Parts: sequence; structure tokens; C-alpha cells
Amino acid sequence: MYGRGTTDAKGNLLCHLRAIAAFRDAGVDLPCSIKVVFDGEEESGSPSLPAWVRANTDLLKADAALSFDGGFGGSNRPRISFGSSGLLFVEIRARGAEQDLHSARARLVQNPAWRLIWALTQLKTPDGRIHLPGFYDAIRPVTHLEREMLEQAGWDDAAQQRDLGVTEFIDGVSGVDAHERLLFTPTCNIAGFATGWMGEGHKTVLPSRAACRLDFRLVADQDPNVLLATLRQFLDDHGCADFEMEDMGSIEASRTALDNAFADVVIDAARQVYGAQPETQPTGDASGRQGVWLGGMLGGIPAAGTGVGPPAWRGHAADEFMVLDYYRNGIRYAARIWELFGQQSLGGTS
Repeated sequence: MYGRGTTDAKGNLLCHLRAIAAFRDAGVDLPCSIKVVFDGEEESGSPSLPAWVRANTDLLKADAALSFDGGFGGSNRPRISFGSSGLLFVEIRARGAEQDLHSARARLVQNPAWRLIWALTQLKTPDGRIHLPGFYDAIRPVTHLEREMLEQAGWDDAAQQRDLGVTEFIDGVSGVDAHERLLFTPTCNIAGFATGWMGEGHKTVLPSRAACRLDFRLVADQDPNVLLATLRQFLDDHGCADFEMEDMGSIEASRTALDNAFADVVIDAARQVYGAQPETQPTGDASGRQGVWLGGMLGGIPAAGTGVGPPAWRGHAADEFMVLDYYRNGIRYAARIWELFGQQSLGGTS
């Protein structure tokens, strides 16, 4: 099947619905109680979901949370994650003269591009350190079980670098340490910078405006709302109180403990359905309000995220696709998770 959403995430969603239908068609009771949450805003960060969850915690009360999204990796094995990164995305704007000026006036008139650059160099220094006060204080440490999972993940430096189009990682980090940095270290990234004239021909100007967009990838227990306020104060304290700052969106980081029976259920179900050891990771590098995020919002209940699409499923492209065998196995996978969950006597609601 071809088309946007066939894997991300209509096909994944339908696996659950078809599994429910299969139990009903067979006249068999579901092995546990199931509540299904449909979110149509996931690709834009699910901005309406947090308030809705907070207003419906009684309705959503459960013993575990599960989400299906995406597909298999290059090894053609199911992937299971027990967390996701958070996100804070902002635009910062600096202003100078009323309009662009001849660059000779740079002797007398402040250049907003330089002011923005100087602010950014104080925010993050060449050693990689992010200098927002308290930025690292709330970070949840990596546990022994999480490190152990990384050591068993089969991280391949050469393969990762080939996919990324680079020949080395920052600071020469490698192996399991590189994988740990990817998943457990927060970032401050310049996603875009706009100022002045870069078109054809010569135009030496002193720009009147400069802007940049920053995204911070956050890890468990960092609060994007707290950091947004901290960033505003940082700019004020460093001579940039006149800078405009726009909150362009945020997502909370999530991470569930690995020492729980539900994690074993999802992993065992993958082994049984696919006949292979799944790829597991204690958290993810991308951000999203899905199963593990929901588990955190509901008091830290056990949670997991996985997906049933084929490798190289071309997510978001016009020729995104789902292979029918993967879809059918995805239905079996959902059903097997529920069956094992019911057998574990974890409480009965997922």
C-alpha cells in the first residue's frame, strides 16, 4: 500500500483496531481492558494533547501505555523504545536601525547580527557546554539497566557515520559512549539564522534585522517551560533585554523504568511474533507525545513505543508505503502484547 500515512501512522493505528475486531469476530473476550487515544496533531507536536490529558486523567486511568508508530530498522527487526527526547523550539529576533543601511555606517550603528552572534557564543561555548543557569541540574542519571541495554544494542560507528554523511563524531566519541550521548545528552542547536543580503550581486549592507531559531533537545526531567523562562532571563542578563523571543513549541521528555513486567511483555511479544530479538533502546533521540509520554503524564505508569512498518518505509514522502505482511504481523503483534499483558495480571487496563 502506498501513500502518506500508510506506515506513519495509519497502518500502525489500524493494527490495534483490526486486532480488536479479530477478537470480536472470533467471539473471544479481549485479554485486557483497552482504551484507545486518537491524536490527529502528532506531526505538529500534539499541542492540544497535554491539556486534554490533564482534564481527563480519570478517564485515562490505566496500568500501562503503548503506542505504535513508524517501522523496522535496517536490520529488519522490530524496534522498541522506552522513552523520547523533549523539545524547546524558539525564535530570537534582534533589531538595529529602522532599515538596512550602507555598511559604511557600521562605524556608528550597531549591527544586530553581531549582537545575536555574541549572545549565542555566550549561550553555548566551543566545549559544547550550554550556559543557561541550572540547565543540567534536573537531568535524570542513566541507570545501570539503561547502560546495559545500550551495550547490547549493537551500535555501529561506521554505519551511523555513513548514514549521517560524516567521518567522525564530536569530540571523537565512539561506541556505546556515542550511543549514550545521542540518547541522554541535551542539546542547543542553531536550526536557522537569517540576516542581511545573500542574493546575487554585490550589496554591502548593515542589516537592520537578525533572527535565529534554536531548538533544545531535552532529556528526562528537564522542563521546557522552566528552560524557556531561564533563556529569557539569560538574554536579559547579558545585555539583550531588547531581543524578542517567540516560543515556537515544546514537548516534554519521557522515560519509563526498564525494570517492570510490561517492558518484558512487549519484548517477549516481539520475539514470539517475529522470531527475532527486537532492537531495544532505553529512550529515543526524537521528540513526540506518544505512549511513553502518556505514561509519564498518567503518573509514571510503565509504557513503551514500537512500530510495525517495513524498513526504509519512506516516512512523510509521497511514496511512503506499508507491506501487507508487515501489516498482518502488526495485528498479531498488538494482540500478542495484550495477551501476555493479561497473563501477567498487571491490573487489566492498558
